[in-house]
Amino acid sequence: MASPPDPLPVNAPLILGPLMVGIVLNWFFYGILTMQYLMYLNNDREDKKWLRTTVHFMFLLDTIQSIMMMDDLFFWFVHNFNDYSVAAFEFHLITVDGLFLDALIMFIAQLVYCWRLRELGKWTILPAASALLSLISCVSGMFIGIKMMYLDSTSARKYTPVEDVWLLASAITDIIIASSMTYLLHPVFAAYEVSKRISFHAEKYDDSVETNGHVNTGDRCYHSCYRDRALYLHHYTGTSRICKAFLLIMSIPY
Repeated sequence: MASPPDPLPVNAPLILGPLMVGIVLNWFFYGILTMQYLMYLNNDREDKKWLRTTVHFMFLLDTIQSIMMMDDLFFWFVHNFNDYSVAAFEFHLITVDGLFLDALIMFIAQLVYCWRLRELGKWTILPAASALLSLISCVSGMFIGIKMMYLDSTSARKYTPVEDVWLLASAITDIIIASSMTYLLHPVFAAYEVSKRISFHAEKYDDSVETNGHVNTGDRCYHSCYRDRALYLHHYTGTSRICKAFLLIMSIPY
């Protein structure tokens, strides 16, 4: 007769719960990511080649990470069903999919957003500082992931400060990016930027009208498109900011 399993400690939910919830949530968001990726495949013709390559590469990394997390879930909760110590003290693949890949994926995503800050705001210092923080976070996360491959959970505690640097630097970078994008996509700033572009192009093309006496159909459509966007941003400030952000991004020539 098989011996009954050892009783779980009082803090077992605090150990097992985050593992289960985190992996389930990861697959939930992976489903959303897959839908967004398929939509992107139908609308990526205007993006630069390096940007399309980055999107495909990140989706590949997320797919690999999700599969590895399912292997972790099976290892902890199925293969070692009655052994609580495995989930509490054995990392399995979590050092790769939960630390190394997380740091790499976050670094790539944050770099793309730093590029967007540079494109939208024409800034230099803030995107560069954000990219530096993101690099620090990436190096710290990868270092922890590699080190923990060869250590147990007790020995890995001495690297807790490095783990804190990884998480703190990443969080600060996300806050900077989120607040900066909110500012850049605010209706007032968006309308101002689009108006500047309209004035520049209008001045440029008006000179050609006075010199040549005509404007071709493509130029008319070009100016009409920009003016429509500017009017929308100026007069409908109470509508969805997502629509305004989309219009502003689409108005930037690549």
